[in-house]
Amino acid sequence: MPDERRNLTVSPFIIRDVQFALSAVKPDNFPADGLPEIAFAGRSNAGKSSVLRLLLNRRALVRVSSTPGHTQALNYYRLDYRLDSITSGSCYFVDMPGYGFARAPKDVQTSWKRLIEAYLERRKTLVMLFCIFDIRREPDALDMSLLDYLRSVEIPFCILLNKADKLSYSQRLAARRGFDAMAFAGVEPVVFSAQTGLGLNEVQKIICEQLGGHVIS
Repeated sequence: MPDERRNLTVSPFIIRDVQFALSAVKPDNFPADGLPEIAFAGRSNAGKSSVLRLLLNRRALVRVSSTPGHTQALNYYRLDYRLDSITSGSCYFVDMPGYGFARAPKDVQTSWKRLIEAYLERRKTLVMLFCIFDIRREPDALDMSLLDYLRSVEIPFCILLNKADKLSYSQRLAARRGFDAMAFAGVEPVVFSAQTGLGLNEVQKIICEQLGGHVIS
């Protein structure tokens, strides 16, 4: 298990430009340019928007629904990035609708399910999915079903344990151990805080690894 207290090497992932691209409410809206996509999923209260703001370094860019659990679209952000002094490329970060909000209308929940299944099962350009959890709460049956589903469709995913700043170091370790068995093969869970930046370099390194085969020199 990585020691989160150690000093991590600064990630080579540098965002040169980022723009909101589009909101997709049906598969026909998905971009057709073939750029790699990195998606972010999580419960409505897991801090997904805060994670994206930190990764994009654009606090005002990330769109947030005024009513939790009611967002029905996949929001696409196009990034131009650099991995090192000579390697660059473009990709999308995809903000998926938050799930698990019990007060969301049934038709919204059904619409979300159909859109997400179409995206996860058919999107060949999806290279990694970050599953964002609140580190303070244990995953329930809904969370486990999502992870099992991702394994069934063979999508690489990384469990991101957000809000770690709310726990002590020993509490973080104990919570992290509870998620180890749920991880995708070869991708360890990342203890993260969107407030302090804890785990940011680790996430950026995972992104670099996934984008390494989709660059323009």
